[in-house]
Parts: sequence; C-alpha cells; structure tokens
Amino acid sequence: MKNSLFNHFLLIDNSHILYNTLTNSVLLLEPALVDLYKAAVAENDVDGLGNYHPTFFQKLLEDRYIVTDDANEIEEVREIMNRVDADEFRYHLVINPTMNCNFKCWYCYESHIKDSKMDLSTINNIVKHLDQVLSANSKINEVIISWFGGEPLLYFEKVMLPIYKEIDLLKEKYKVTVSSNITTNGFLIKENMIAEFKKYDLNDFQITLDGNRFLHDTVRFVSKSRGSYDDIVHNMKLLARNEFRVIVRINYTKTNLPDIEEIYEDFQDLTDADKRFLTFNLHKVWQEEDQTLNDRADEVVSFFRTKGLKGGNAYVPDTLQNSCYADRSNHATVNYDGKVFKCTARDFSDTNSEGVINEDGEIVWNHKYHDRMSIKLKNKPCHTCNILPLCNGGCSQAAIEANGEDYCVFDFDQKVKDDIVYRKVKNILL
Repeated sequence: MKNSLFNHFLLIDNSHILYNTLTNSVLLLEPALVDLYKAAVAENDVDGLGNYHPTFFQKLLEDRYIVTDDANEIEEVREIMNRVDADEFRYHLVINPTMNCNFKCWYCYESHIKDSKMDLSTINNIVKHLDQVLSANSKINEVIISWFGGEPLLYFEKVMLPIYKEIDLLKEKYKVTVSSNITTNGFLIKENMIAEFKKYDLNDFQITLDGNRFLHDTVRFVSKSRGSYDDIVHNMKLLARNEFRVIVRINYTKTNLPDIEEIYEDFQDLTDADKRFLTFNLHKVWQEEDQTLNDRADEVVSFFRTKGLKGGNAYVPDTLQNSCYADRSNHATVNYDGKVFKCTARDFSDTNSEGVINEDGEIVWNHKYHDRMSIKLKNKPCHTCNILPLCNGGCSQAAIEANGEDYCVFDFDQKVKDDIVYRKVKNILL
C-alpha cells in the first residue's frame, strides 16, 4: 500500500485534518494519529499502520487516503475527466445575441460592437443545428441554453424569443428537457418579461454588482447623473420574489472589498423564502494583482451566510467533476455573426474562432477546436501535482496558451496551492 498522491494535512481552527483532493474526503484526526500516519509515510511503511492501529488503517483504506501500490491515480483522474467531458446525455449551447452592451465596465475583456445583432439567418441556423444534434443523438435528454454577450437582453424580443419559440417545438418533438440561464447586467429586466422567463424555463440568472451603491455606480452608470445600482438590485429582488435563482456575482478589488457588506442592507426587506433564491458569489477582478484579499473575501462570504444568504468564493475550485463547459464535447458557443467558439473567457475575435455554423445548421470546426479537445492533461508537471483533481490541469484554454511549454495555472507556487486546499476544506466544513 502507499500514500495517495492527493493527500493533504491541514491545521484549521486547532483541528488536525486529512483531506484528499480526488475523493474530496475530509477526516478529523487526533494529533497522535497525525504523527503516526506521517511517520509511516516517511518510513515508506504504510502497511505497518495495519499492525499499529487496524481500525485507523481500515478507515484510511476505505476513504482512499491509502491506495494499492499499483494504483495509477493520474490515470484515474484522466478517466474521470474524459467521462465528464464526454457527457453524452446533455447538450449545452451558448448563444451571443449581440456583442453590444449598455454599459462599459473598465475591466471587461470584450470588444463591444455597436449595432451588432444576430440576424434571422443565424437564428435559423441555430435552430437547424439543435434539430440535427437531437436527431442524431438519441441519448441526449437535456438541452441547456446559456445567453451571453454583450448584453443579451438588448435583443430579448428580436433574438431570444424567436429562438425560444423554435426550441419549444424541438422540446416536444424530441421529448427532451430544456432549461436556460443568462449572464446579464440585469438593468434591462422588466416586470412584463417575467411571464416569458417562466414560459421558457429561463430560471437562472447571473447578475453582477461592483461593490456598494456608491462604488458600483462609478463602474456601471447610465449617465454622469444616474447610476444603475438601485435598478439592478430592484430587478434581482423582483426575480427572487418570483422564484428565479439569482447568482449575485460581486466583482471585487482592494478598493471595493472593505465595504461590500453594505450590499446586504439593500436586501434586508426580502423574506427568508425569497432569500433562498439568491447566492452571493465573490469574484476577484482579473486585473487585480493583490494576492492578500482572499481572507477578507472569506469574511464577506461568512457575513452573508450569517444573514441567511447563500455565499461562495470563486477562489475555491472544483474543476474535475465540474469541468469547464469549453472542455466538453457536447458544447458550442455561437456568436451573433455565426462564428463558433468554445471559450467565453476570451474575446470573440476571428483569431479565437474555432468554427462556423453553416446554412445547414452544421458546425464546421477548424483545427483550433481539434487542438483544444486533445490537449488536456498533456502537461507533465500536472502528473505529480497533489491538487490536480481541483484544478484539472487548468482548462484547455490555459493549455493552449502555454503553447507546448510546461505551465501551472498557479505559477508553480506551492503556497498558493496550499492556500487553495485550505480554503477548499474550510468551505467544506462551513
């Protein structure tokens, strides 16, 4: 027997903890057992634990903190990764109705294109594509539509509703479940849209706040004299009261993080029943270089939880069992102009395009797509990394951008990796 590659010993709030990143198992240990286990590992005598403490040894074996000598844990990760990424039962289509937006946030990586709008031809091609996919793949029982952009609701009536009406027919034709979600700034949501949201199962919304009212309105504003915070918060509460799930994405920097708890004051009027539909997730703005903000972000998450609201921190990854949609074979992102992409975290330029949807509804992929789908877990440093099951070797986009060089999405910084494990376990224990 041998010690699992993915074991971690931690001390959290004076509790000794053994954690495995592959199984996600957490075991609280007495200090004497920690010393016993560490000694056995150091002496390469894990089997000897069976003689010293049979019960402890059996528990370690059952929870896979120790594995057989011939166990290939990297290959096991690969098998899980391939199974998740090759899910045959679900098809996920991301649709960008436009690259235009009614705001100009300073940190946005996208190039907003005025007057960009998906035309009727591309709408028809998308419908044909879904028809083809469902006709050719009888195992698919679920279709997920994600609206992205740009701001999708700029063309709610002219793009989203026409597509929904056609998908509704496909839903009946193929007897599949259809659900949808949207990433929106939330400003354009109107009460008269609620019925349409319900009709077409648009149940999940991700809407961003950029700090408290004052700081948010310095980032997202209608004009110099009018901000957007109050309108967006009003619309979030409108959704929650109508039982739509809302992820309140709080983009934070060292400037807005100190006062973020003030946001709670604007949701106090919700009933406990309504609060169930809100989740407050903190995301550090990608241009923010300060690496010391994570503890403060955790404090904010804890604060929201004490107030009866769900909360999370994007710094805690889980990308093996919940891999990025861009890594999955049954996924595509169709831009307003018919170009097709996988990754939505890069701008939708011709350089990043991986294909095009043609008049028959077929996606014609180029070499970039085929490179992406065969690139994961080829990075040698990943094969000896004890947090591989958490980061999944990074995403395929990270692998592509490494251009064949050894890479680590955490810059080979063990302190950063240890901190990720610490926060992961602390999140499990909450």
